[in-house]
Amino acid sequence: MKKIIVSLIALSFLFGVIAPTFVSAIGEDSCTIRKNANQILGANCCNAVGTPQSYGTVNPNCASNANGATCCLFSSILNITNWMFLLLMVIAMLFIVIGAATILMSAGVEDKVKSGRNYIIYALVGLAAALLSYMLPYLMKAMIGA
Repeated sequence: MKKIIVSLIALSFLFGVIAPTFVSAIGEDSCTIRKNANQILGANCCNAVGTPQSYGTVNPNCASNANGATCCLFSSILNITNWMFLLLMVIAMLFIVIGAATILMSAGVEDKVKSGRNYIIYALVGLAAALLSYMLPYLMKAMIGA
């Protein structure tokens, strides 16, 4: 128990003090938009994909009053969730194939059939998690009130 508490204190120090220091030391005041965050924030809020977005700018045509930092945040979140979706889909399909192969090669042995069925159930849970990853940007928008 003592090791867990020491580990939690060390992690909170790392994420609370040291990580923000390194992030602020970068000194950049813009980011490059990688994904179109306008689908979440509203039309004309962010710059086009591939162009730099300054953190402090506010587009007057934006209905949600999102600034450049919000556009950069949602562009990054969309990029991460797209990769997460792809990875989870590949893993889920792999589990479905393994489960189906286990059932096909079970030769009627009940334990192997049950094991194959469990693989497929876990794959379906993974598919649900992959689909829920697309809700993350909208959930983040609701949380920060952009």
